[in-house]
Amino acid sequence: MTRNWTANFAKIALACATLAACDSLVRFRSDTIVCAKNGAGIQAIKIQERSGKKDLSFQRNNQVYKMELKTDAPGQISGRYKDLEIEINTDAEELAIQAIFGNQFFKLNCASETSFTM
Repeated sequence: MTRNWTANFAKIALACATLAACDSLVRFRSDTIVCAKNGAGIQAIKIQERSGKKDLSFQRNNQVYKMELKTDAPGQISGRYKDLEIEINTDAEELAIQAIFGNQFFKLNCASETSFTM
């Protein structure tokens, strides 16, 4: 019985070590982007990825709103909520974020504040 337990423990430990060493295996990722005061009233943008599915949300007037994802391509993500559209280019040296609110165009000054990966 001790021999089986030891062998099973070794297999489990090996599997855990293999998974821990695999950097490309991401189950959850959350990026928070904080924006300077702007005409669209956007305070922050959050991009969350869970099991390969991305969600985009923004904060305005201390309320969080979930957006409908429009584009999810390498280096670019965009979403829509009612009459607000946000487009984020993540390939640029600095985050390039644009918003269209109603019929007004805004170029947002934002910086990535936190990033969490599990």
